[in-house]
Amino acid sequence: MNKMLIRGIVLLFVFSLTVNAFPDDDRDGIPNSYDKCPNTNSKMVDKNGCDCSQKICTEGKCIVEGLQLKCVQTCDDGILNQDEKGIDCGGKCQFCESKNQVRNDNSSIECTDCNKCGCQDNFLCQGDGSCKMKVNLNGKRCKTKDFFYRMSKFDCKEKGPDWVEENIGDFIKYQVGGVASGIPIVNDFVQKKAKEQFEAITVCIKTEDLGCAVSNVKCFGENQVTDENKKKAEKILQEEISKQVDNSIPWYADIVIDVEINVDLTNYHLDIPYDCGPKMADSRDSCQALIKNGDSKNKADILFIADGYDTEEELRSAVINIIDYDGNNFNTKNQGLFTEKIFQENKKKFNVWYMGTAGKLNYAIDKYLPSSGKMPVFKDIVTLSNKCSWYDLVVVISKNKEFRSNCMLGIPGPCRISLAGEKYPGRLVAHELGHGFASLADEYYNYVRRRETGFETFFAEFQTGPNCVKNKISAQSVWSGLSKEGLGFFNGCGGDCGKECASFVRPSLNSIMRNQDRKCTADTCIRGPPFDEYYSVNEREIMKVLKKYS
Repeated sequence: MNKMLIRGIVLLFVFSLTVNAFPDDDRDGIPNSYDKCPNTNSKMVDKNGCDCSQKICTEGKCIVEGLQLKCVQTCDDGILNQDEKGIDCGGKCQFCESKNQVRNDNSSIECTDCNKCGCQDNFLCQGDGSCKMKVNLNGKRCKTKDFFYRMSKFDCKEKGPDWVEENIGDFIKYQVGGVASGIPIVNDFVQKKAKEQFEAITVCIKTEDLGCAVSNVKCFGENQVTDENKKKAEKILQEEISKQVDNSIPWYADIVIDVEINVDLTNYHLDIPYDCGPKMADSRDSCQALIKNGDSKNKADILFIADGYDTEEELRSAVINIIDYDGNNFNTKNQGLFTEKIFQENKKKFNVWYMGTAGKLNYAIDKYLPSSGKMPVFKDIVTLSNKCSWYDLVVVISKNKEFRSNCMLGIPGPCRISLAGEKYPGRLVAHELGHGFASLADEYYNYVRRRETGFETFFAEFQTGPNCVKNKISAQSVWSGLSKEGLGFFNGCGGDCGKECASFVRPSLNSIMRNQDRKCTADTCIRGPPFDEYYSVNEREIMKVLKKYS
């Protein structure tokens, strides 16, 4: 280390201990007598009091290192260098976007020819200079809540082209037993009657066609059709159908005959797939990277589809604000997703992408959520997100359209979020992504009167979530071993649901999943900041998903 550098370090150390003990007009820590750049506005200076604004780097970016100004080649120096394919992209830097800035004769020009500036990850350069990627798509039709049955043969297509017949024989089997089952003539008679009755039943279900979609697209509720939930449904349906069968058997036959019902939903699916050919996606129509922490194979890729923004800059700024990736907005109205500790500590596991809608997003009333207003059409979201096919979770944000924000439980969503008039947009995003990312239930409860169908127990089994369970005994078992901070047992959760939800148990007085814009105590709930957190139960569920990524 040279003597001048040692002297500079000693001087800086002494000056740091004797503030205002020497004349220093620009307050950069270098005395006027040593300061060769007396008008510097930065605290990051070299031993001469100069900062990077006073040094011209023809190659690379200026940094202060060891009290010296150096020009180093970086991935944010605005110059095509290192092994980059475009300015600050490709090679050791992040992927190149569809339109790259390349250096030509000391000037920047827009590059639309991949033969000169390359393509972003997964896209291949074509002879015409464009970047294309082959996307494999599968047709997807989803079974809805609309169904009816008749005790006779019926062509479901008579109701319309969206109606299909569900073959209940694939899931429901029966067997005749009892005292009389050993009597051939009686057994044959009952078997015949049972077969006639079952074969006569026609169940018709209305479907919704989502069109051609990437493989991770899910129907509404499909994430909840798990093996565990199928077993619950089998038990409930088996009991209900057995009751119906018993009631249909005459009393004199019921004495000697027992019809055993067996329900097997192993092969039951909510979707009806059909073939679609592959499609070539153009990088010019694809999403752009806002945050890129690594290969999408290992990261959680969140795609924001933004509608109603006039420019890309406005769109990009909106996404930056609602996620608060650096966590700088803690305890302000601008808190966002990554302000929350669980996401901030794991932010390197995420890639964040954004794209506009190019006027191709329609809004309509969802007949199953009529009070929510005109919302982004599910099929349009699928078509748009196909252009960014590597996403894990898709989030639609609307600047101007008012509707009730909502999110399908579990990856890949979609989440549909209205920011029109929203005072706490980032907190709203944190709430909805609790649903979409970790399948968290709502911790508020709004009573909705449901038409009595005899299946209230069936519905109750599937309205619970990891943060909203049926009773306190179950809650104590499921939540044992978690941090006591913010943890308790409070009645009422599940969102908009029937009277059964009034007794469901949530883990906190308030959290992001209840009133995201408030801070609550036993006595009051006041609009923030400050705000309540996710707390331990919800954080554990989020962490379960985060462990899948690196």
